[in-house]
Amino acid sequence: MKLHENPDWLEFQYAKHGTLKALADICGISITHMARQMQKFGLKYKHNTAKDYRTKNGAGYVMVLEPGHLCGTKWGYIYEHRLVMEKHIGRLLYSWEVVHHINGDKADNRIENLELMSNSKHSSEHGNIGFQKRPTQKLRKKVLFLREKGWLIAEISKEVGLSEPTIRWTLDDFGDTICGLCGKIYKNQKGLGLHLVQFHRGQSYRVKK
Repeated sequence: MKLHENPDWLEFQYAKHGTLKALADICGISITHMARQMQKFGLKYKHNTAKDYRTKNGAGYVMVLEPGHLCGTKWGYIYEHRLVMEKHIGRLLYSWEVVHHINGDKADNRIENLELMSNSKHSSEHGNIGFQKRPTQKLRKKVLFLREKGWLIAEISKEVGLSEPTIRWTLDDFGDTICGLCGKIYKNQKGLGLHLVQFHRGQSYRVKK
C-alpha cells in the first residue's frame, strides 16, 4: 500500500506537518492528487494559500503551480519568471527564448527586472560570470582552500571572480570535502554549506567589505 492510500498515515502526517504540500512532497505526488486522497477518506484539511504553491528549485529559481501549462513539470510547476513574461507579452514563450534577470536575483520576478532575449544573447550576457572556461589548477586550489576555511560559495565567487555554478563544479571534482573549522567530512557541497551556516556562521573567515 502506498503512503497516500493509508488514511491513518495521512491523518497523522497532516496533523504533524499542517499542509497538503508537505504531504504531497513526501509521497511524490501533486498537491491536487493529495487533496483528492484527503477528500476520499473524509479527512479535513485547509485550502492551500498562495505561499504553498510557490517553491524554489536547487538553482535558486522560483517555481509556481500552474496546472495544465504546456511547459510545466509533471507535477504542474513552471518557472515563475517565464510565466510572468508570458502574461506580460500575451503568448507562450518559444524554447529558444530566455528570460533574463537584470539585477541577477533569480527570485526577483517583477516584470521590470525581466528581459526577454535569445539563448545566444543570454549566453553572451553572462559571458564574464556564468560560462567561464575551466579554472586553472592554482585557482582550483584556492577555491578548495577558501571552502575548507569556512567560506560560503557566494563569498568564494566574489573573491576569485568565478560564477557560483563554476565554484560548485570545481569543488565537486575534489570529491569528499571537509569542514576546516571542525573536521567533519561531507560528500557534497550542499551538505557542507548547510553545516557552515548552521554551526559556524560568524566563525569562518569572511570576505572583507
